[in-house]
Amino acid sequence: HVMVNPKLRSSLWDSFRETVLNLGGDPQKILDKARLTSLEIEHPGLLMQSHSFERLLNVAAAETRSEYFSLYLSSRLDLSFMGTLGLLLQNADTVEAALKTLIRYQPVRIHWADPELKIEGETACLYTNNLHFSEQVKQYFYMSVGMGLTFLKIFLGENWKPDAVHLSDDLPEFAGQLNRLHGVPVLTARERNQIVFKASDLQQKISTFGQFGKYLQFQLDEMEQRFQADIASRSKYLIRTLLPEGACSIENVSSLLSLSKRTLRRRLQARGTTFTQLVEEVRQSITRQHIKQARLSFGQLSYLLGYSEPSAFSRAFKRWFGVAPSKWKNQ
Repeated sequence: HVMVNPKLRSSLWDSFRETVLNLGGDPQKILDKARLTSLEIEHPGLLMQSHSFERLLNVAAAETRSEYFSLYLSSRLDLSFMGTLGLLLQNADTVEAALKTLIRYQPVRIHWADPELKIEGETACLYTNNLHFSEQVKQYFYMSVGMGLTFLKIFLGENWKPDAVHLSDDLPEFAGQLNRLHGVPVLTARERNQIVFKASDLQQKISTFGQFGKYLQFQLDEMEQRFQADIASRSKYLIRTLLPEGACSIENVSSLLSLSKRTLRRRLQARGTTFTQLVEEVRQSITRQHIKQARLSFGQLSYLLGYSEPSAFSRAFKRWFGVAPSKWKNQ
């Protein structure tokens, strides 16, 4: 599943790597054991499948011998790892608007969490997940509670404290870890997993860049629609995201779709197309878009399209438009 690329480097890989190293582990060894590549967690335009992320967290916790690995990881994250959604959150008018945006779009970016916001009089509650603790989901459980606190601190300041954190299970050791890491009071065996704080905190201003926020929301809406579309549209979205990184291959695209190369080829064939054709279509579409705006040199455009040699771009350009780039420019 995917998202954007305004040259914000995802903090997920950096944060993951730092957390593993601090706990005495080997980041590359953990990636190999989880059957993932760094591309799948370092690119701000890409979303891991939930089962892949769960596998990564479980392997990391085992390899570092750290029960609370995902809690420590969540405390190191910032909004950049969420790509466009992170930018949109940074440009929300208020904390309330940011949280409602997170809840609206979280299935796109963090589809293993399901936050909710409830306001009753002077009290606000951010439900972090509806999970009951078990060995199978414990890393998700720790991560979602930790991320809720991390996000609120990003919006409200590092010294901000909630009234309390409620856990639905009786987890005294986890409560102690939360208290030591975030300095918050934790109550266990409560009705829901939630962060309780003052409703007035929701009105704190974050940003005044309303127009930029509207643009980002348009991008997210478009992305959400595309990712609910057919396999060809989903593949093209990934191709467009990976081209500038020089990482656009059928191996990477099929992996990010949780398919084998053979299955992806078969499904595309059933849609009357091939992976090579889709790459060609995306490159031609991007080229048309940029030559109309005339904002990039042909050298820059060649790089954006993932060509290793300008001559390869020139041949493709002539195939698409009937003239070489230099002749088109003169005309």
